[in-house]
Amino acid sequence: MNQNQTIALINDKLPCYVYRESDIIARCEEIKSVLCNFDFLYSVKTNPYPSVISTVAGKGFGADAASSREVDIAIENGIDAKNIYYSTPGKTVSEIEHVFGRCVIIADSFSEIKRINLVAKKHGKIAKIGIRINPDFTMDDDNLSPSKFGIDIEQLDDFETFLQQYPNVTISGIHIHIRSQVLDFEKLGRYYNKCFEIAKSLN
Repeated sequence: MNQNQTIALINDKLPCYVYRESDIIARCEEIKSVLCNFDFLYSVKTNPYPSVISTVAGKGFGADAASSREVDIAIENGIDAKNIYYSTPGKTVSEIEHVFGRCVIIADSFSEIKRINLVAKKHGKIAKIGIRINPDFTMDDDNLSPSKFGIDIEQLDDFETFLQQYPNVTISGIHIHIRSQVLDFEKLGRYYNKCFEIAKSLN
């Protein structure tokens, strides 16, 4: 399709969004080249358009899904189940059932761990899950304001004992998120160091 045909097609579809695939690919490659020892997830809720998802999937990105439908979209557009992380809070048994075996489920609370265990037991499986932690620090090192998301880190002292009640789940990682849109690399560095320390202590 030449430029005139493309313009005619766009004019025929107005109003519409237009995405340049080459720009998306370039940004994916830039991120991977600068942070070469990390795996990346694309947040499906930012833009769930199938062609965008399949493009970032083609560059080796996984998916952060904020709903069971976003899990479906990620799978439909080429992202492998082991690279899809379903991290919304307040998941119901039916939502867990819908995504079971098709992603890594991030438990947001003790009650969610119980629900995941229930579904896993029904399927005769052991579910590898992540847990979302509400840490005792902020991005600015201020006193932490209470968050409605995640398990308070103070509650993890007896976590191993708690897990013994739920043999159909096993913890494969942690999820920590306290703020978006931070571009200060020094601030991000301090934040990630603290996250790594939490992971090491829990491990």
